[in-house]
Amino acid sequence: MEHNVKNVFLKLHDEYYPFNRLSEQRAREAAEQMRFFSLKKGERLLLVTGKPTEALYVIDGSVAVSAEGDEGKVFLTPDDTRSKPFSLAAVAGRPWIEAQDDSLAGVVDMETVEYFIYWDGLVNSVDKADERTRNLMDKMRYSLAFRRLPAENVEKAFHKMREIPVRKGDEIFRQGDPGDIFYVIALGSAEVWRKGLAESAFKKIAEMGEGRTFGEEALVTGETRNATIRIAKDGTLLALDKKDFQELYSESMVKRVPAEEAKSMLDSGRKLIDVRYPEEFAESHIPSSLSYPLNTLRMTLMGLDQARKYIVVCADGKRSALAALLLNQRGFDAVALKDGLKHWPYGLES
Repeated sequence: MEHNVKNVFLKLHDEYYPFNRLSEQRAREAAEQMRFFSLKKGERLLLVTGKPTEALYVIDGSVAVSAEGDEGKVFLTPDDTRSKPFSLAAVAGRPWIEAQDDSLAGVVDMETVEYFIYWDGLVNSVDKADERTRNLMDKMRYSLAFRRLPAENVEKAFHKMREIPVRKGDEIFRQGDPGDIFYVIALGSAEVWRKGLAESAFKKIAEMGEGRTFGEEALVTGETRNATIRIAKDGTLLALDKKDFQELYSESMVKRVPAEEAKSMLDSGRKLIDVRYPEEFAESHIPSSLSYPLNTLRMTLMGLDQARKYIVVCADGKRSALAALLLNQRGFDAVALKDGLKHWPYGLES
């Protein structure tokens, strides 16, 4: 059974949650993280899973899922996974899938999908008139530097960064120079050159493309640059001065509270806002929480009482930190639940 890649993506984006809630670009990137399996009727496949957050979607046909050595089976069709994928962590052992018909199935790490949901909300939280920042943020979504940055500081970092046009052959800094700037490759590529203590000549040891960062090690350690960086292809760098780098990466503008403290705050009268998608909220949520999805939060703030204090929650703490920042910037008193609902030890309802 052959499947057109474009048609598979369109089906995911049109019908399957949460792909159908993402922008087309972000949905496509999330879909690219999936491992697809096309199976003939009767074929069996032993899945290699590495994380408890991996889940299974059935795109066409039907499959039976069972644990290795277990006779029990779970039968799944596209209707069973459109609104919620099947969690492979529910299988007590290595999972087998067996095609009941000619079938197409896909496995994806939902933690990765959650990152795309978060980044989609992050870009959409920026004023549409600020096209430069939105474009830069969109381009830098894969950068590990921004994954490490507290969510509420990402937009602030882009505003503080300055753009530097560069040409092939330019040296950005040399090994032994003092470290005072953090760089991101927005466009183009660069090479890393280094020489050891017993070497007289520099050797190229690595290449870096768009989204890669360099220069942070010297800023963190206070030591000199440990390599020379040369531009390999014309492009643009984003530069952040040492002072701004240290402030943004060492300080958080949103207070994150652990579950025990959040529970105490709720018992004391603080109100809870859940900023996940409605489908996530419907599946399970903390009792008495309000549903205000992050992608519509700006437009629905009028429904909140500014005299109340709030705790903001999401799946893993990323979206809630951003939402708490938006609320605090608009005069509300809001904190974010640290690590989100995946580590909430108290009762949930659906």
